[in-house]
Amino acid sequence: MNIAHIIENIYKLTPSNIDGQIEHCNCGCCSHINFKRLKSLNRRKIDFITLGKYADKSITTIGTVDNYLYFLPRICEMILEEKINTSLYNCLISKLEYSGFENLNLQLRYWLILFLKELSKLDNFEVKSEFNEINKFIKKYEKTLHK
Repeated sequence: MNIAHIIENIYKLTPSNIDGQIEHCNCGCCSHINFKRLKSLNRRKIDFITLGKYADKSITTIGTVDNYLYFLPRICEMILEEKINTSLYNCLISKLEYSGFENLNLQLRYWLILFLKELSKLDNFEVKSEFNEINKFIKKYEKTLHK
């Protein structure tokens, strides 16, 4: 299956906008992020620098699960385009788990698992452990698609 088609389905199944403010920690650890700009950008065109600042702190320090899901398709595109470094492959996995992956929409889980399977077939993993983490995630959650 075409991985661009998979990402397009992820776009269709995730929130198309962010309602209200993006919640964040007020201790100053997020002061480098321009939240108005982050929220105002077209998610399909958001640049690596802006999204990269958000991605590793999403859900835990910045925003909600819905906020993360809003940016998720673009994060997937950037991983595919190799614009996000390999440490964020694991960040993707950990954020999906933290979001309560097994409770997400069944169709969204299906397309995300398919994305990860296709991603694991590509020959762009710099570190073998990244491949192993993705496969562990797939094995753990693929069975939730059949409940």
